[in-house]
Formats: sequence, C-alpha cells, structure tokens
Amino acid sequence: MTYSDLNAEFNNLLNNTNSLISPFTAAVAAGGFKLTGLGAGTSLTDAASVTQVQDGFGSYLTSVAGTNTVTGTATPTPAYAVGQRFTFIPAVTNTGAATLNISSVGAGAVQWLGAALTGGEMVAATPITVVVTATTPVFEIINPRIAAKADVAAHATTSNPWVASQIVLTGVAVTFTDIQDAPYVGAVVWVKQNAAHVWTDGAVFSVQGDANYTAAAGDWVRVYATTVSTFEVTIFRATGAPVSMAPITASLSGNVALNNVASYFDGPSVAQGTVGTWFASGTVTISDTVAASFSAKLWDGTTVIASAGVNTSGANERITMSLSGFIASPVGNIRISVKDVTSVNGTMYFNDSGNSKDSTITAIRVA
Repeated sequence: MTYSDLNAEFNNLLNNTNSLISPFTAAVAAGGFKLTGLGAGTSLTDAASVTQVQDGFGSYLTSVAGTNTVTGTATPTPAYAVGQRFTFIPAVTNTGAATLNISSVGAGAVQWLGAALTGGEMVAATPITVVVTATTPVFEIINPRIAAKADVAAHATTSNPWVASQIVLTGVAVTFTDIQDAPYVGAVVWVKQNAAHVWTDGAVFSVQGDANYTAAAGDWVRVYATTVSTFEVTIFRATGAPVSMAPITASLSGNVALNNVASYFDGPSVAQGTVGTWFASGTVTISDTVAASFSAKLWDGTTVIASAGVNTSGANERITMSLSGFIASPVGNIRISVKDVTSVNGTMYFNDSGNSKDSTITAIRVA
C-alpha cells in the first residue's frame, strides 16, 4: 500500500465512507485484484469462497432420508425462492407421489413435467436435481432417472409400467384394458410377460394386428404412448415367430335383389378401419331368371381394388364371381358390389348351398 493509499484510507475513516476497516457505504473497486483467504461462509448474507461454490455450498442436501416423504438439510437454511436448485442423493427409490422438505422450512410436492411422481423417478444412490417452481413450495425434477428394470404387478387397469425402461410383470394373468398414464407423449417401455396376459385392442390400446393378443410367458410387449393415455402395443414373441394378422370375415345374412340395371348393390363387407394395408378376397353367388350379364367390383366405396364381368348362359343359372387385391388406408368398409346389367330380376345369394357362406369376404391386414 502506498502513501497515497494510506492518506485516502485516513480520509475515508474521518468521513466514515468506503473504509476498508469500517462497514462499506458504497461500492469499492478492487482494481482488478481479488480477495484471498476468505473464511467459509455460514449464513445467507456471507460471501462464499470458490471452494464452497464448487462443493455446492447451500444447494447440496445432506442427511437425506425417506421414500416418498423426503427430507434433507441445506447449509445455510434457505428461504424458498423460484429458480433455486438443490441436488441430493435419494436414500430410497420413491414408490409414488413424493414431497421434499429442506431443513424443515416446509414440505412441497416433487413433480416431473408438472405432474406428481408415480414411482421410480428418484432412484436410490443416484444424484438428482430439483428446481423450485413455486414457493409453496413445488420442486420440479430436471434430470429424472428411470430405473433400468423393475418388477410390476399385473392389473387389468392400474398397472404402472413407467417406473423403469424395462419391466417384468408379476402375478396371475389378467386382461389389460388400461394402464396408468404415461409421463409424456412418446414415452416407451418394454414389458416382459410372465403369464398369458391379454392385451385388449380398443380405445386405449392399438394392438398389433388390430385384434386382442394373448401373450405367452417370455413374450415382450413394447408400449408406446401416442398420447399420455393411449398406446401402441407391438408384440415380440419369445419363440421369434411373427404375430399373425387376424383375418376379418363376413358373409351375407340374406339375399340381395339386383333390381336396377344402372346400380351396383353391396354384397358382403367388412369393417376393417382406415389404418394399414389390407389384402381382401371374396366370392359372391348370383343368378337371374333370364340369361344375364353381371359386373362386380371389390372396393372400399371409393377405390376399386379389382373388378370383373361374367355372363350366365341360361335362366336361373347359378354362377360365382371371385375378386381379390390389396388396398392401403381404405376410406370405408371393403366390400363386393354387383350390378345386373341385363334385367331387374337378378339375385345375390347368401344360402343357396345351404351353408350360409355363398357370398363371403375376408380381409387381412398385412402392414
């Protein structure tokens, strides 16, 4: 320190302003130098050393305990403020909704993506960081950790497969019609089957093959959240065999009169939906009271998949017409429609043979 520095300090002391040995009353420029040898800060108004900052002073919780009612200690004791971050190592993996209470300041909900925890988000012995999003308080996890594998009890509607990236079902076989909501759209979990569980194709699950699937022990099911409450279910059999697409078959339940030479009349049809690529094949049995010409088409009400024409050689002669083909994303029911172009006395039969399958169609989803 130079003589000029001493003189300036003496004047500061006389005026009680900006003295280095009396409380500051204004900002003091350090001239590009640093304070060294700082003691460890212990209260919220103390300066922290670089060592304390590096060690997570004030934001790293110690003495962490609890499963779903978690407590921990921060030094110094904080006053909750939005934006604060705290890091801790859970003592036990949570099993459901959880709260956190830091230094007994007050307990608040721990959330992930704005929703209550469901289990497995805070994994024992794995560091986790939360940010205060409300001073009530609310703590939002910013680095959730999902366990690699967990056992989950099978239940028809309430099983929670989202606690791990892979789960193994336990318990007796059930018919799944729902599961707990996914934490976010696009979430994926792999579910190993332990019994003959049934996955129900419907409003909640879109099951591969558009049909219910009965699993075998050892099968894997991939569940993908298309929304948080609806899911695509893809099946991987333990045997390695492909999952066959269940065919949809329908037959006429009564004769259809072909009584307008300008119109096609719908015969057998299937309600296959509008998703996927389908192979359809069907046969109709027709005749007229006179020798006649018939036209038929296999279609979805808009797109013709296949068509054909045929002639009968005499009155009341029974003849069959068969059509087949592929269609992607059909807009309506796949059907066979027939037109009698000769007279108004044609008929499409449902039971001329006595087997009630004389006019039948089958559709199979192939992709």
